[in-house]
Amino acid sequence: MSIPIALKWGKNKYDVLVNPQDNAAVFKSQVWTLTGVPPDRQKYPGIKSAKGGKLDDSVNMGSLNFAPNANIMLMGTAGPLPTEPVKVTFLEDLAPSQTEVISPYTPGLTNLGNTCYLNSALQILRTSPSLSLLRPPSRNSPITGPLSSLLTDLSRPSSNPITPLGMVASWRNTFPQFAEKQSDHFLQQDAEEAWTTLTREVSKDFPKVLDAFRGTIKQTITNNEEPTEVNVGHEEMLKLTCHCDKQTEFLTDGLKKEMKGELEKHSSQLGRTCVWSIDKQIEQLPWLLCVQFVRFEWRKDNNKKTKITKSIDFPTVLDLMDLCTPELKAKIKPVQDKYRVSQEKKRDEEKKRKKGEEEGRMEEDVKGEEEDGDLKVDEGRNKSGMYELYGILSHKGRSADGGHYVSWVKREDGKGWLCYDDEDVIECSEDKIRDLTGRGGADWHIAYLLFYKSVL
Repeated sequence: MSIPIALKWGKNKYDVLVNPQDNAAVFKSQVWTLTGVPPDRQKYPGIKSAKGGKLDDSVNMGSLNFAPNANIMLMGTAGPLPTEPVKVTFLEDLAPSQTEVISPYTPGLTNLGNTCYLNSALQILRTSPSLSLLRPPSRNSPITGPLSSLLTDLSRPSSNPITPLGMVASWRNTFPQFAEKQSDHFLQQDAEEAWTTLTREVSKDFPKVLDAFRGTIKQTITNNEEPTEVNVGHEEMLKLTCHCDKQTEFLTDGLKKEMKGELEKHSSQLGRTCVWSIDKQIEQLPWLLCVQFVRFEWRKDNNKKTKITKSIDFPTVLDLMDLCTPELKAKIKPVQDKYRVSQEKKRDEEKKRKKGEEEGRMEEDVKGEEEDGDLKVDEGRNKSGMYELYGILSHKGRSADGGHYVSWVKREDGKGWLCYDDEDVIECSEDKIRDLTGRGGADWHIAYLLFYKSVL
């Protein structure tokens, strides 16, 4: 539970809520926002553990044992103020060539030392449909506070990037594996590992994050020498992986290869080790889908992690029916058939449409058809087996331990995409997205993680 304190700075007084689970870096970032005093200038003479008034970033705020409504003194000068008032300019007063400086989009994030992997994951998390993370119901994770504050800032369109000081400090303090350094420089990290860590940690306070990506896989293991010996199990599915080899040309091919396999296992019937076949099928589809291209592998010949740059095409609309169990196929097929018919009708109507009201009537027709499907027991799940691409996290570079990560997000109005390259937010067309297949080689961005949402 947060503790209220009274922060005194000169003649000013601020009411501040301190989360005992946060570290000092988060607190100082909060104070910076209120007072304008940068963290490196802040001194707290009344805090005993602050040597010379300087509060170390790694200090846990709970260890300071603040009493409710305690008076805490702050010393330090604020950053430079503007030398003249900012003139307000309205959009209609600008010339066409000037309108580019006003951004209607979510701002970018400043790179704080090889943090492009985290910036990209955060932008994808922010744009995941209907995942509201602005008001945490609880604070079981130390990153919940800084994350919610950051997402609040990102919710305001701006052409100026946001510096995620508190978020990055809390992230590195909570997960030391992402704070590795070499020659006093932070090392590049794997974006998929960051995404997995981020979503699992965030789900402690926002369970719906993982629930939205959670599906179920049925795994059947059959003894090749004794086909009557079969083991069936069920496992959680938080993502699908695409096998990348020379024969894989399309995403669906790679997904199917990952659903098959072999292993050596003891046979109770034969009393010895045998080779078993693995067959996986999806028995419950998630609402949101993450797909990872297995782009990085460990080579035994040189003991190095290398990048696979094979070009693999991926669709903007993905159909997973072929990967499902027969029982699930029977459920989703009627819904999928009706969806395809409704889409054909919609395309025909769009060609003829002259008034916006017709589109509203068409949407109501689609909703009515969806309700006919026998999938009411799977509320919140995918009802058709079909997904629409809404986000991509790409990697550029030849090194698996270096390079650069960027996120690509489909615009809410469906008219093109936005590329979030740290501080820069760039509009791009569908053609740019097609170039992320790997056809440009290692020196161009290659899709690493794909993010899909249910079409219904």
